Amino acid sequence: MSLPANQDAIAFLDDEGPFLENMDNQRFESYKSLVENLKQCGIFWVTGLSQIQCQDLRFGQITGFARTIRSEMLVDFATCEVDNVNTSLDVFGKFQIRKEDGTLKPEFEYASIDNTTYTLLLNARRAVEVELE
Repeated sequence: MSLPANQDAIAFLDDEGPFLENMDNQRFESYKSLVENLKQCGIFWVTGLSQIQCQDLRFGQITGFARTIRSEMLVDFATCEVDNVNTSLDVFGKFQIRKEDGTLKPEFEYASIDNTTYTLLLNARRAVEVELE
């Protein structure tokens, strides 16, 4: 599976349930191929709610996986937890205009609930700033 270079991809692989749950060999090989092709593009993974208003904790597996891929492969791998898949396209637009300003990394974890978008992961510097306010 190859992805277009310098373009972001949106994944709806959790649409029918947690993609990482009960993965067989064929699915695992497809997933490995996807991850290996992420170096020149970003991926925006739409998933079920697991950090806010959790409905199925199994959807949280992708959050840990995305954090690992971001850290170890330096890939822009975002997750968006949604209560309505249609709202994910608005959040995808925010992901596509991401940039690093030298001190803060872009946001890579979102949740969209009742048409409100939340960012879920504060970096250490921002957490200190919030605490000082």
